[in-house]
Amino acid sequence: MSKFRQINQMLGSRPSLGPIPADLILPWGGICLVVLIFTRSIFVLDWQWTVGLIVWGCVSWTVLTGKKPYKFLSKFMNPPRHWSRGHERYQPIKRRN
Repeated sequence: MSKFRQINQMLGSRPSLGPIPADLILPWGGICLVVLIFTRSIFVLDWQWTVGLIVWGCVSWTVLTGKKPYKFLSKFMNPPRHWSRGHERYQPIKRRN
C-alpha cells in the first residue's frame, strides 16, 4: 500500500495579490499615475473622466499583454549593435534616356 505524497499546490502558478496578477501591478500603477497627473493637473477633468481613462488604460494593457506578456514586450527590444554586411557589390540603378 503506497501513500500519495503531498506537494505544494502553488508550484507552477503565477504570483498574484488576490485576483490581480503580480506582473500587472507595476504597469497598472504607472498607468494610474500618468493618467492621474494628466487628467487632474494638466487638463483639469472630472473624476469620472479620470477613472474612465484609468480603466481604459488598464484594460488595454491587459488585452495587449495577456497571460504571456513577454510575447508582446519582446517586440520592443533593441536591435543588435553590430549589423553584418552583405556580400553583394553595390550597383547603381541605370537611368533610361
